[in-house]
Amino acid sequence: LEHALVLDPASPDSWLALIRLQEAAGSGDASLSRLETAFSRSPFGEAASISAARTAMASGRLATARPAIHRVLAEVALGQAGALPDNPEADGRRLHLLRLAATLAPGWPEAPLAAARAFQGRARWAEAAPFLPLIPRGTPGRARLFVEQAEADLRDGRITPARPRLEEAVRDDPALAAGWFYLGQAALAMGDRNGARRAFGRYLALEPDTPPADQVRRVLATLGSTPSRP
Repeated sequence: LEHALVLDPASPDSWLALIRLQEAAGSGDASLSRLETAFSRSPFGEAASISAARTAMASGRLATARPAIHRVLAEVALGQAGALPDNPEADGRRLHLLRLAATLAPGWPEAPLAAARAFQGRARWAEAAPFLPLIPRGTPGRARLFVEQAEADLRDGRITPARPRLEEAVRDDPALAAGWFYLGQAALAMGDRNGARRAFGRYLALEPDTPPADQVRRVLATLGSTPSRP
């Protein structure tokens, strides 16, 4: 690990592994002085949370400073992921860094949001799912990620996890028509006719003239509700 840090002084992986190793050996606080020196240099010095980390490290206790240190490492990991070239060779490293950032700072919305978006973009739905609950409600783009995850669930016949994700999406963004459309499908698949009518009705109120709207009207007709065109 010492040698790895010589080769790459800004490696969030190496710093995290070194901190954990020193903690396991009972000398975790010894890493603070090295971290303070490292955090004064680029790219650590560019992290937005560096000031909070320095204040926390002034306590002289790693246990007290750990959350702030993790936030700095998460910011660096996210920045490094974004700087990687867009090619298959770098993709594994990018996903690793995004996962690391979200694991280190789950309360920082940008980290789980970026991780969920990246894994979904590669259709790695099972790996994206754990990051969704970490994204605070109201974060821009959150509702769309929940809908995309639920849409994949529905395609694979996983109705049970799809419905609560869609309910969360429309709570977050009631104007997201796709959320209501797929929520209607999920409710229908679960035999909830009233739930399907409500969801499809909201969809039609938002998107009355799209191609799926006619399909939705036909479904509603079979459910005993036939909304007319506005």
